[in-house]
Amino acid sequence: MESKGRHIIGWDEILEGGLAPNATVMSWRGMDGGIEAAKQKHNVVMTPNTYVYLDYYQSADTDLEPEAIGGYLPLEKVYSFEPTAGISPEDFTIAWDIITESISSILTPP
Repeated sequence: MESKGRHIIGWDEILEGGLAPNATVMSWRGMDGGIEAAKQKHNVVMTPNTYVYLDYYQSADTDLEPEAIGGYLPLEKVYSFEPTAGISPEDFTIAWDIITESISSILTPP
């Protein structure tokens, strides 16, 4: 895929079979998959269902909510999400560079 200018990105299950050298991992089953991928020096997108699945109910009173596919995820928990928790600074340096570059391009007027 790399020779065709394409990059592999997959849910954290791809950790179970061994990762391709430039694979990016999307950790949806919690933080552990993302932390493991970061330790192996892979790019990671933290998407744990326990914090960022907005198609879960956001109120305990589900009668007043639109139909949701998951459980209960209050907005307070979403806001408490720390995507780099458990990852050493050495393991998230690449991702941090990308994040800070994006933020400065948004905040810096042309």
